[in-house]
Amino acid sequence: MAPPLTVTQSATPEQALPNQGTVDRAIPPAAIIQSATLEQAPSNQGAVERPSPSPAITQQELLGALIRYGARPEGSSSAFFPAVDVLLVTPVYVSLTGRQAPGSAQNGPSIIFYVAENMHMGELPESPPQTLLKVGDFFHSPVETTMLSNSPHHRTTLVRYAFQGADGDPVVKAGDRSLELLFPTAAGETPSGSVLSWGLPIAYGDGYSSDEIAIGVP
Repeated sequence: MAPPLTVTQSATPEQALPNQGTVDRAIPPAAIIQSATLEQAPSNQGAVERPSPSPAITQQELLGALIRYGARPEGSSSAFFPAVDVLLVTPVYVSLTGRQAPGSAQNGPSIIFYVAENMHMGELPESPPQTLLKVGDFFHSPVETTMLSNSPHHRTTLVRYAFQGADGDPVVKAGDRSLELLFPTAAGETPSGSVLSWGLPIAYGDGYSSDEIAIGVP
């Protein structure tokens, strides 16, 4: 049996950001991981063993595979768009960090994102952003949007999508090559920086990849 996946310690990356124009960004990407957005797993919950050709994944590789950066292009009280740092929570992330998904995910398999909004030029909109999940040609609305922390300049929100549609079929099917999280404007537009994409299967680095993205009981 292959050894369980492990995270090797390395400095959290301060990744170079593309020129986002008027996007305001002040919190480093690691803030999503290091903040208390995920509940600590019980001490008796062991690591999940997953076959891997290379069992060691660095923290930098883990964050690079799961975090995306963009902007919320609406609702701002100033000319500056709030920056968004988004973490896709996968079974690999849960296993390697010793964390567990929120209790609401136990209602059924879910696709979970943590959205961190950051803004210093002006204040954040009063409400969390509206999001859509796009897989292939289909769009899906969240089943849960829960604000976890809030201030005029920083907010963290849990956004959860059902992994199974009304017909019982998974919304992400074999052969799908990516999933996207959209931050549309009130008019339904998605300007540059408002569409964040994860390729499938997710490549965690050093030859290891996984197409598992559902969290919770099947």
